[in-house]
Amino acid sequence: KNGRIDISVKQRFISKNKRTGFNHTHVYKIYPGGIIEMDNTFSLDKSAKDVPRVGLRMKMSSHLEDLAWFGRGPNENYVDRKAGSPISYYESTVSEQYVPYVVPQENANKEDVRWLTLSNPKNKAGISITGDKPFGFSALHFTPEQMTAAYHPYEMTPNEEGTLLIDAVQRGVGNTDTRNALEKYRIKPGTYRLNLLIAFGDIN
Repeated sequence: KNGRIDISVKQRFISKNKRTGFNHTHVYKIYPGGIIEMDNTFSLDKSAKDVPRVGLRMKMSSHLEDLAWFGRGPNENYVDRKAGSPISYYESTVSEQYVPYVVPQENANKEDVRWLTLSNPKNKAGISITGDKPFGFSALHFTPEQMTAAYHPYEMTPNEEGTLLIDAVQRGVGNTDTRNALEKYRIKPGTYRLNLLIAFGDIN
């Protein structure tokens, strides 16, 4: 009666060994003005131990280049590497987010984020994403698959579109080897939630 559309999706994902996986329930409440409430629940099997991250992946329009967020920054930071990254308001671009490690790998993550915006530099049209609790994100012109497959940065070509990763939780990076992450920074089997409010329009 109020014009809202509700969509509920339940999915089951399993690993290659067919024994380990997780359930993902996502509920969308779409309002007449275009605002979307997204409620995600991830339930990891007891056998799903030490997974790298739990969250969402979205493909972004190539026009959404300007980036702003309220959270930790301005440089990349992680759950176990964030003490030197104060919580504040930051502005950048998606292109400037990439960190050119000698061997391409996970990069550009931001932790303890309250909200982020992505917009078109020409007309400021874009998208804003707000969490009901702090979350982590990265926005890049590369996909995780590209970085995993490459041994050197020159082997990768930036995509026109962007890849946005939003995490309910992400594993700590540890020392020189991610296996060295402290136990408290590892993701345990259980249930995780990621609730977001997504709005479209002019970003001022």
